[in-house]
Amino acid sequence: MKKSATRHELSVRYLTAGLIGRYAERLFYFWFRHAPHIRVAAENLIVIDSGRRTVGEFDFLLWLDGEPWHLETASKFYLQLGDGADSLVGPGLRDAWRLKATKLATQLRLSRHPDAAARLPDGFADCHAGARLTGWLFFPADHALPPPLAPDALRGWHAPLAETWPRRRDDSRWAWLPRLSWLAPAWLERADTLDEAALRERLLACPSPQLVAELQPDGDGRWREAARGFVTPPGWPDPQRLAALRALIAGQAG
Repeated sequence: MKKSATRHELSVRYLTAGLIGRYAERLFYFWFRHAPHIRVAAENLIVIDSGRRTVGEFDFLLWLDGEPWHLETASKFYLQLGDGADSLVGPGLRDAWRLKATKLATQLRLSRHPDAAARLPDGFADCHAGARLTGWLFFPADHALPPPLAPDALRGWHAPLAETWPRRRDDSRWAWLPRLSWLAPAWLERADTLDEAALRERLLACPSPQLVAELQPDGDGRWREAARGFVTPPGWPDPQRLAALRALIAGQAG
């Protein structure tokens, strides 16, 4: 009997779709609160203009080694669909590298905005600004990283469900990664893993790209992630949604 994803599994994946950025932010906050050289002055500080419209939001205002910093954080996962950095898009076709890069550039100027002055803590006028962008980039097999992205960026593959998936060993096991497990390498008991055929069957019910991990034994009875990739369903990417996203990217690039 063919086994597909349960309604509960699909619901959980849908409900967590918007939480990964917030989860990553909480991890950063934990680090900032415990690092001896960092002091948190403010987080998620919203700036509103005289018309009560939101101008922007500071992710973090920090004292780093005694110096004031405005720090933006994000965790992103992009698939490359063409040539160059502008072809890196999110699996949901709602985001792209170019859009995020442009937004970050705007956010990092927020401390210089006239309406931000009254909201900044003491000592943060003319503070330093920087961004910490984490995540993964996913490419077709044997595809080089496009400039200007770092050559040591975390990278994986993407492949259609019906085609051969890249794999490092013939005896690998597999895992389907829920969104809140995207940030760290998978490390599982064998009972929580699947063979490739079983995982393919379960992914048949998914209408959007799904992240999977290839696992290999660690010598202690558990299975560690060796590689990861997005498995894309038939018809992905949707031509209309991709065209709309590319129009936004072109507008930013221009």
